[in-house]
Amino acid sequence: MKAKRFVSFLVASVLILTSAAAVAARADSRDCRYFKETGHYVCGQYLEYFNARGGLEIFGFPLTEAFDDPTHGGLRVQYFQRARMELHRDGSGSRIMLGLLVDELGYTFPAVNPDQVPSSNSPTQHYFPETGHIVSHAFLRAFREKGGLEIFGYPRSEFFYENGVVVQYFQRARMEWYSDRPPSSQIELANMGEIYLERFGLPGDYDEPAPPPARKGSAAAASPTDAPPVGAPTAGAPEDCKYFPETGHHVCDAFLDYYRAKGGSEIFGSPLTAPFNDPDHGGLRVQYFERARMELHPDGAGGHQVLLGLLVDELGYTFPPVAPDQIPATNTSRQRYFPETKHVVSHAFLFAFREKGGLEIFGYPRSELIYEDGHIVQYFQRARMEWRPKNEIGSQIELTELGRVYLERFDVPEVHRRPRPRDGAAAGSGGAGPSTVIKLDLSASVEHPITGPEGTQTIFVHVVDQQGQPVAGAEAAAQVRYPSRQEQVMLPATDESGFTRKSFDLVPSPPGQKVVIEVTVTYADLSGTTQASFLPWH
Repeated sequence: MKAKRFVSFLVASVLILTSAAAVAARADSRDCRYFKETGHYVCGQYLEYFNARGGLEIFGFPLTEAFDDPTHGGLRVQYFQRARMELHRDGSGSRIMLGLLVDELGYTFPAVNPDQVPSSNSPTQHYFPETGHIVSHAFLRAFREKGGLEIFGYPRSEFFYENGVVVQYFQRARMEWYSDRPPSSQIELANMGEIYLERFGLPGDYDEPAPPPARKGSAAAASPTDAPPVGAPTAGAPEDCKYFPETGHHVCDAFLDYYRAKGGSEIFGSPLTAPFNDPDHGGLRVQYFERARMELHPDGAGGHQVLLGLLVDELGYTFPPVAPDQIPATNTSRQRYFPETKHVVSHAFLFAFREKGGLEIFGYPRSELIYEDGHIVQYFQRARMEWRPKNEIGSQIELTELGRVYLERFDVPEVHRRPRPRDGAAAGSGGAGPSTVIKLDLSASVEHPITGPEGTQTIFVHVVDQQGQPVAGAEAAAQVRYPSRQEQVMLPATDESGFTRKSFDLVPSPPGQKVVIEVTVTYADLSGTTQASFLPWH
């Protein structure tokens, strides 16, 4: 028994070490594509087949790494949401074939009755004597256009009604028909790869997410100090940057192109950090915005592409899948079920999803619409939508500041978050001077929240700019509103820390009646107001 345990441990260790080495090799290979949605690579012949035979529409995202599968005769296989690719070798080389998932899952149906077999095949129906079933109409069109026997295998049923959808089974796939779509996209493939793995599992840990590839030219655990000067405009190309005085950061080059092309401030908000190489995300070059994290990924062709981080997933917002009896029978313009995450998107949320970027911007849904913090909201992998019914139709959905939530929860070094003046020098680092003040943020308080009928009170005022930096030289005036009269108190200009204070004599007032102090602050052509209060008592 001890010998068997040792052998099992040794085999498992070899599998794990081999898998880790393979991931490291893949991360440096140009013949690979990394899918951050599921955390897996597709490489070599698997990637060639994926690209040539329909990509995401046919296969979905990878669910495992490629591995030698002892449950299938040692074949090298890789599982996807909708398929299993198998590398078959013969005397002339090797080729990819798709596994017969439907057959292995045991979905079998009686052959069609002899009196229903068509006398001849036509453009709208085809009888397959190999399995005794007919394929017709939209199913036959999809079968012919999307890969035929190679992709689907022979039919295992006729089309029939199942769980609210018209479906047809093939040896390698299950087709689902959605009548409200354009004819060329009415057929959707079910996630048979997911179903297979849920039922049979894996002979190892090959479904564990792999680390993303390192940014070209940097180590996987690159230090932020290895990056170009953070926050500064690109050397020699200031026209490729935009400075955001609201937060004190630049957005440049590929990030700026993406920002402008995909919705600007409505989708992303303002930048909260400089761009930097992030060791917590495999050395990827990233930049945080109020509502998103942009990531620069190798595109497999020697260049790079910008993708958005899965902030909701990383923040751990998960919700149970929709109940089976709430899954719509068909997708419509007002509701859509996403089998990938088992949630429904509907009404204004679906309209915003389609109009503002779809999967690229939001990812798959992670919840249904729910009531949270006084608003109706819905979570997606990359965003949280809030419904604001008082807004105009077409703009009722607003995105919340998940980028800010992420930075508040996780530790991003302060050097990347520190605001910078327009020339790129860090604020407070001896640069060219403070950034432009475009907004005042005020707070006011009193020394004694409860007072006697006589005596003195002190009002404190603090003024910072849009970046949270203190504003010196701001003028402040306080209007003290007693129940019987008003008194004006002028405060000194704010100091280098943005503070000012003033003590004043109290006016006798009835006990228990609140006294409100309204503070007005001016700086250059800017002004703002805030309030404080106290309660007279005997």
